[in-house]
Amino acid sequence: MRRNLAAAATVLVLLPAFAAEDEALVPIVQRYREAKKHDDLEAQRALLAPGARMWFEKKEGEGETLGEAGGGDPWKDWDDFFHSEGTLEDAVVEGRSVRTTVSETNDWYRLVERPRSRYSMVYDFDEHDRITGILVHGIPAEPKAKDKLGDFRAWAQANRPGLLERLMPEGKLDPALEKAKLWKSALLEWRKAAGLPVPAGVQ
Repeated sequence: MRRNLAAAATVLVLLPAFAAEDEALVPIVQRYREAKKHDDLEAQRALLAPGARMWFEKKEGEGETLGEAGGGDPWKDWDDFFHSEGTLEDAVVEGRSVRTTVSETNDWYRLVERPRSRYSMVYDFDEHDRITGILVHGIPAEPKAKDKLGDFRAWAQANRPGLLERLMPEGKLDPALEKAKLWKSALLEWRKAAGLPVPAGVQ
């Protein structure tokens, strides 16, 4: 997640119906995620309270405004470019909130051979069943995924001076679209140099 999160604008794969006591709020979460998937701002806004926000890891600061172009998610361009897919594994109603567990994969994961990541998304509601806020955060004690990112970093340091600094300013992933394009180009070049095939499913 940013992340190994990520992404909040991923494609939703619906699961079978949830328990009856969950049905008041869970379908609203499902409809909101579908609206984000299709970039339907009108449908998103119909499910949001005025001033609805999104936060990552902690509810600190003003957060990202929901219901705007991009759905309020700074990772939307990255997720769209890398064809992110999220599966809603479960959803639990806790008072006026719905706590969900999402698993995610995308072409970036495939290129570094990382398994699906899991994270939590908590949707808060007002008394009118409108979403007031979304918190995206990692799952405590979730095992650290193994991948080939370290192999790529070693190759980049030896063969492409300055590349890692461009890809990861301050040592962190940057969700900007131009960074996503540079990542894909660099990862494909590394895999070719290492004799690794392009993973199945990469578009």
